[in-house]
Amino acid sequence: MDSIRRVIPPAVALLALFAVSLSAEVAVSPLFSDHMVLQRELPIPIWGTAPDGEQVQVELAGSTARATAKDGKWKVVLPARKAGGPFTLVIRGKNTLVFKDVLLGDLWICGGQSNMQWAVGGQPDRESILAGATNGNMRLLKVQYAAADRPRETPILDGRWAAGWQSLEGPHLSNLLYFSAVGYFFGKEIHESIGVPIGLIHANLGGTHAESWIPREATENHPAFRAYLSNYGRAVDRYPQALSNYQRELIRWESNMAKAKERGRQGPRRPEEPMGPNHVKRPFGLYYGTISPLQPYGIKGVVWYQGENNANPVESATNYAAVFGELIRAWRRDWGQGDFPFLYVQLAAYQKMNPRPEDPNWAYLRESQARVLALPNTGMASAIDVGQEHDIHPTNKRPVGLRLAQWAKARVYNRYEVPTGPTFDEASFLGDKATVRFVNVGSGLEARAVRLDTHDLSAETLSGFTLCGENRRFVPATARITSPATVELSSPEVDHPVAVRYGWANFPLVNLYNREGFPANPFRSDDFPAGSLDRANGLAVGKPFKSTHPWSARDRSQYLGLTDGSLRDRPQDVYATDTSMKFPKGVRIDLQGRCRIDEVRVHNAAVQGTKTVVLSLSADLAGWLPVATNTFQNGSGATWVYTNRLLAAVRGVHLTFPDVWRPGFQGQTNGVCSLREVEVLGARLP
Repeated sequence: MDSIRRVIPPAVALLALFAVSLSAEVAVSPLFSDHMVLQRELPIPIWGTAPDGEQVQVELAGSTARATAKDGKWKVVLPARKAGGPFTLVIRGKNTLVFKDVLLGDLWICGGQSNMQWAVGGQPDRESILAGATNGNMRLLKVQYAAADRPRETPILDGRWAAGWQSLEGPHLSNLLYFSAVGYFFGKEIHESIGVPIGLIHANLGGTHAESWIPREATENHPAFRAYLSNYGRAVDRYPQALSNYQRELIRWESNMAKAKERGRQGPRRPEEPMGPNHVKRPFGLYYGTISPLQPYGIKGVVWYQGENNANPVESATNYAAVFGELIRAWRRDWGQGDFPFLYVQLAAYQKMNPRPEDPNWAYLRESQARVLALPNTGMASAIDVGQEHDIHPTNKRPVGLRLAQWAKARVYNRYEVPTGPTFDEASFLGDKATVRFVNVGSGLEARAVRLDTHDLSAETLSGFTLCGENRRFVPATARITSPATVELSSPEVDHPVAVRYGWANFPLVNLYNREGFPANPFRSDDFPAGSLDRANGLAVGKPFKSTHPWSARDRSQYLGLTDGSLRDRPQDVYATDTSMKFPKGVRIDLQGRCRIDEVRVHNAAVQGTKTVVLSLSADLAGWLPVATNTFQNGSGATWVYTNRLLAAVRGVHLTFPDVWRPGFQGQTNGVCSLREVEVLGARLP
C-alpha cells in the first residue's frame, strides 16, 4: 500500500497555487475565531501562515508574543492563564486580525464513530433540550471529517460552522441539533458542576475502525495491526475490479431509486463504496485529515465513543485493547500535552437477547475496553443498560454523557465522587458457592428494577450472573448480595464452580448497581480462550454422519455442520434436512468405535422448524434402541440433555424427526429440520 501514488488533478493544483497567492498576508488556522475557547492553565499555542520574514505579534489579555514567519509559517506560545473572559485576541503583521469574545476554559475533543456522531436532533426530547440550552459560556465547533495520507495543517469546518466557534445563544443556538448529543450532555454537566467555560470540538465519523484514527507510525511493526493492515492490502489489490463492480451497482441503484420515487416507495439502500486507497475510512486517513489539523490547539482531554466496528471477528475484539491503547498513546504524543484525560464509553447492549449463556464478540470487545483503564488518566463509562436489541444506536444519549462527566468530575476535577459502577475485583470459590467482590461500590451494591429495551427486571432478583464448573459449561446462577461489596452465587447444576461471569452477552439482562445509580461493568473471572465455549468437545465432533433426506439444493459445506463442534447458531454451522413434507426424516452419526456414553446433548437451532426429536442408540450400527423423545419449541435454540443408563457400549447415535413446526423459516411451510450440534459425552472403550 506504500507504493500507491496519489495524483493531484491539474485543476486542483492551480486552485492550490491561487490560494497561496491570496494568502500573502498574516492568516491563522480556522480553529481561531470569534467566540473561541482557549485552554486555561496551559501555555496557549497560536499559529498560522505569513510571507517569509514577516514579523507577527500576538496579544491576549495583556500578554504579547512575537514570531518571524519561516517557510510561510509562524507560531507563538502565550503564557498560561486562569479561566475567564471574554477577551480579545489580536494578531498583527502587515494586516491585523481581531477575534472577540474569547474565553479561557476547558476544551474537550468529542471523537469516535456513529454513537458519538449521533446528534442532539436525534433525541426524542430535542425541543426541550434546545429550550434549556442557552448558555454563553458553552462554545461549539464542528469539524468536517476528512481523510489524508499525511498530516493536514488546516482543518475543514462543517458548513454550519464555517465562521468558526459558535456560542450557545443567539441565532446559532439551533445548530446544537447537529452536534454530538453525548458530547453536549457531557459538556453541559461539566460546566454546571465545575463552573468554567467549556469548549467542545465535534470530530468523528460513523462506521469507522479505530485504525482509521491512528497515525501510521504507531502501527508499524506492531503485531496488533498486522491482520487489519493485511486485509487492507488485499482490498487495495482488489480495488480496480471492486470499483468497476461498484460503479455498475451504483447505476442500477440510481435506476431503482428513480422507480421507487415514481411509485412513492422507499428505495433500496445505496451500495457501499469499496475500500481502497482513496476511501475516507482507510487506515490512518481520518487521523491525518481530521485530528492532525487540531494539533497543537490546547485541550483538556478527549471523550470517545467507538468500538462497534472493531468487534468482529473475535480476534479483532480481543485485539482492541492493544489497538485502542496505541491510539491513546499516539494522540497524547502528537499533542505534546502529556497524559491528558482520555474518557470513553464501553459499548452498549446490542443484538437480540439470547436466553442461553453465550460467548459473543461484543463481550470480548467490552473486556478489551476495560483493560485500557490500565493506562494512566483514562476513564470508562458503561452504557450496558441503555442499549437496544435492534438498533446499534441507542436513542437515549443523556446517561452516557452524564456518566462520562461523572468520571471527569471524580478523577479530572477531583470532586471525590464515585466515578463509575461496581467493578469486578476478585472471585473466590468454596464448595458449591462462588463469592464475587467489587470495588467502586460507593454506598453499597443493590439490585434495581430496570427496563432494558423491552425487558423488565425486578429488584427482587439479581440477574446477569453465570457459573461454570470444570466442564466450562456456563449456566445461569442464583445471586444474592451478601455485603455492601460482595455477591454470592450458586447453581444446582454446578457442584464445584471454577469461574463466574456477569453481563457476558451481546444484550445481557443485568440489574446490579451501586446506590449512586451506576450499573456494574460486565466481567469474567476466567481466562478461557475467546470462542472456546462455542466449541463442543464430545465424542461426536468430526465424526461422519448421514442424512436420510439431505438438502441437495444447498451447499453441503454450508448446511451440514452437525458434528463440526460449533455451538454457534449460524446457517453455516447447522445441520438441515430438505424442505419436503415427507416424514420421518433422520440422521445417523458413526462414532467410529465403542464408547461409554454418559450424556447426549442435542442443541436445537433458533432458525427453521425442528419439533420432535427421537434419540436412538446402537452398539453395532445394526440394531437401534429408541431411548428418549423431546419436543423443542419452534426456534427456541434450546439444549436437550439425555442421560444414558441403558447401553454400556455405544457405536452409533440416530436422530429421527417425525414432524416439523409450521411455518418454517422465512415464514414458509416446509419440512426443514435444523440442529446446531449433537454432543456425545463419555469416553472411548478399549
